[in-house]
Amino acid sequence: MGLMSVLDWIKGKRETTGDAGGGDNVTAEHFAPCGDDSPPMAGDTAACVAGSSTGTAAAVAYRNDLESKSAPGDKRIYARDSSGAEVAEVWIKGTGEIVVANAAAEVVVEVGGRITAHGAEITPAGDFVTALGISLNGHIHNDSTGAPTTAPIPAP
Repeated sequence: MGLMSVLDWIKGKRETTGDAGGGDNVTAEHFAPCGDDSPPMAGDTAACVAGSSTGTAAAVAYRNDLESKSAPGDKRIYARDSSGAEVAEVWIKGTGEIVVANAAAEVVVEVGGRITAHGAEITPAGDFVTALGISLNGHIHNDSTGAPTTAPIPAP
């Protein structure tokens, strides 16, 4: 069948309508991998194939005009606002690093197991270090008399 410009998403019916050029608009059944709930937005391009019944179509892939940031081997999933601008992403990099981000925060899981968020980190050994550099492993406070407490007892 070819390509069509997506005009609308019919929620609840898993269908999209679009303009394939040269005639009436096309309504196509939406197909995506199981577990993927990502309907297209108006202005995206749909790749369509002939449907299972005469005169029907199936939209099997979509493309938008956002620039690709991924490298070969990466898997990147992102969400867009109503204007089509990217607002959040989950990026699984071919290096083994994982990044989850939006405009307010970024969480990074490094290849070696270190996790960072807002300047704080969880080390591969399980220690939590605050953005101020305070380690919670071995961190002590003063008790009610003003004397220092002992460090936490490590887990067996």
